[in-house]
Amino acid sequence: MSEIPVLDAGPLYGGDTSERRALDAAIQRAATQAGFMTLVGLPEPAHLTAERRGALLRVLDLPEASKRRLYRQRYAPDNPNRYRGFAPLRPEEGIGTESIEFGTDAVEPARRGDPTDLLCEPSVWPAESELPGWRTDLSQVFAALETLGLAVVASLERGLGLETGRLGGCFAHGNSTLRLVRHPGPGELPPAVARALALGGDGPDGALQLILPHSDSGCITFVSQDATRGLEARARNGEWIAVPAAPGALAVNFGHLLELWTGGRIRATEHRVVGRACRRTSIPFFLEPAVDAWIEPLPGADFASFQPQRYGDYVWERMRKFPDYKNLGDRRAGEGRVS
Repeated sequence: MSEIPVLDAGPLYGGDTSERRALDAAIQRAATQAGFMTLVGLPEPAHLTAERRGALLRVLDLPEASKRRLYRQRYAPDNPNRYRGFAPLRPEEGIGTESIEFGTDAVEPARRGDPTDLLCEPSVWPAESELPGWRTDLSQVFAALETLGLAVVASLERGLGLETGRLGGCFAHGNSTLRLVRHPGPGELPPAVARALALGGDGPDGALQLILPHSDSGCITFVSQDATRGLEARARNGEWIAVPAAPGALAVNFGHLLELWTGGRIRATEHRVVGRACRRTSIPFFLEPAVDAWIEPLPGADFASFQPQRYGDYVWERMRKFPDYKNLGDRRAGEGRVS
């Protein structure tokens, strides 16, 4: 991998044409070789213009008292929400980001699934009076990105030679997540934190490693970058490659579960975020299967290192390794049940 492919997503939304078949082949190459791609030519509102991004990111500019009402319980012990909600800057922990995330009740208020399952916890919302029209804006973007995600899944099915719905069926009533993220500039971080995040000899002078190298846990991630860019993917030779960014474009990477699910045919590529002395924002969308979806070997996949299991059980074990969720303990479901 010497560069990340940039693909026009338009044919995904049409029928069986030569243009769609060519795009399917290109997506298959990107998924199996680079593990990354950038999609352009997206329809509204999946086309995240600067105006649309700014409208969504307004929630991060709420007064501190308003944001605190949305904090996860870890950061505000009196709040009931443990899984969904706001995660503030924690410079004392070396965490140089603030974020808030929302689940599928953004488009399905009557959330399906076990209401006692923590993974099905309702989102927490800012007051309409504080951000008029904001929830409608977020709902439209969430629905559009979910539709795009299912179109990419269908393309992967065709590229892998699977029957229609073999992958896509697991995403019916999925548990996807939309996150809004802001990284402060180096001058906004305590000097000790900035030093800890300094990239050193692995990048330009003054750059910070805002998000450490990792591969995503799940299946497909879309990321809207701002003009500062900063997302990088690791090539097989160990070098870091800048992921292309253009107005309205979405970077796409594939997660660890999809790599296991396909026996390694699809790559979960390691990536990181590098920033400079200015604020940076991003909007990632994580396309996730339903919590109770049964993940089992695809035809021809080697599952020697992965036992078939429910998606909820898989992601629960993975997510508790991340700092934001380490306080969740072992209890995932109510009524005395422990997953």
